[in-house]
Amino acid sequence: LIVHQRTHTDEKPFTCLCCSKSFRQKQLLTLHCRKH
Repeated sequence: LIVHQRTHTDEKPFTCLCCSKSFRQKQLLTLHCRKH
């Protein structure tokens, strides 16, 4: 439910340490970080 609620807000609590890009879901951050 919390993950779903984030789709209605601008909350992006997961931030990439390499480039500071933010994500709503931890799994999206994990996928992104693999590219670095």
